[in-house]
Amino acid sequence: MYLNAKLLVGGTTMSKALGTGNKKEIIKKIIPLKASLSLDMVQVIDKNGNNIIDLRNPTLNQVKISDLVVISQIINGVAFSSIITGKEFNSSRSILIGATPIKSNQGVIGGMIIGTTINNQLLDEIFIETKIFCQCCVIGTNKLNKLKYLNN
Repeated sequence: MYLNAKLLVGGTTMSKALGTGNKKEIIKKIIPLKASLSLDMVQVIDKNGNNIIDLRNPTLNQVKISDLVVISQIINGVAFSSIITGKEFNSSRSILIGATPIKSNQGVIGGMIIGTTINNQLLDEIFIETKIFCQCCVIGTNKLNKLKYLNN
């Protein structure tokens, strides 16, 4: 997922737009890629961790990516992927995120967080594309998910 985030910030357009505060240029670059990558959210932050752009599907309107660890990693130049679980944002949803810094000649000037809701459709795509066998067990109201990776 972080590779997709790097794709979105690639080149000089994003760093120039963020450096000059040109929100229109940032949005112009990310909207087509948000659609083509089927992303549920795209968030651009400045070097202080403040939201500059926050585009998300309505199902994620209540989700706040304010995790200091995520933001501090981006600001320190780390690109990564992670899962934010439902309990972290008081919801039953989990999101697969990718995060990457946005850099200029002066260093890190901000970052981007992209995300896709983990749902049955995404799990089906993972299953089909990587030939993973997923076994899910539901015990009462507690859901116990077991993933078994089988190489064919």
